[in-house]
Amino acid sequence: MIRRVALLSPEATKDHITEGLKDLDFQVRVNAIHHPNVDVDHLTQALNGPYDNIAEIAMRHPKATVDHVTLGLNHEHEFVREAAIGRVAGTNAHVKKALLDKSKHVRYTALSHHAANEDDIKQGMQDEDPYVSNEAKRIYSLRYAGSKNKNEPPTNQSVSQNTPKTPTKKFLGIFESIDNNQNKMKSFKTFRKTLGSLRDES
Repeated sequence: MIRRVALLSPEATKDHITEGLKDLDFQVRVNAIHHPNVDVDHLTQALNGPYDNIAEIAMRHPKATVDHVTLGLNHEHEFVREAAIGRVAGTNAHVKKALLDKSKHVRYTALSHHAANEDDIKQGMQDEDPYVSNEAKRIYSLRYAGSKNKNEPPTNQSVSQNTPKTPTKKFLGIFESIDNNQNKMKSFKTFRKTLGSLRDES
């Protein structure tokens, strides 16, 4: 209990933290890794140590560097590797390594990393596990499918929408009917005029 409380003190030094990370008491180790005075050396110590739960906490620490991501991806426990590839500090090389991991959860997490490129996503689409391949297909459709469609030449359908439409037979028939009616009206007027002139002569 005393050791636990000691590592909650802001006066705890780096040496105290180093010793706390070796402690057999789980809570002492947790207090040590969460102490504000933790530095990158302490994170390295935790990742190299025998306690996987402390290694995972270290991997999620804000001070974790690109070197810690490399170290975390080589850890024997998958949840430490998953935490490693979830770090922003990771590079594309880390993504490629994670996509070859035996754990589907590590591969799945790698797909969402900001450093994952189109080739990485395509590799994920070929994954034997649907849990990974389906996520890769979803990401690919969001990131790349839309932009590729914008670069494609317009289809026949899109072209036809911009070209004047040829009048259909139905409309041609209507126009023809109107013309016929107009001709009939002209003929009727001519007949009336002729009839009127004949009456005048009689």
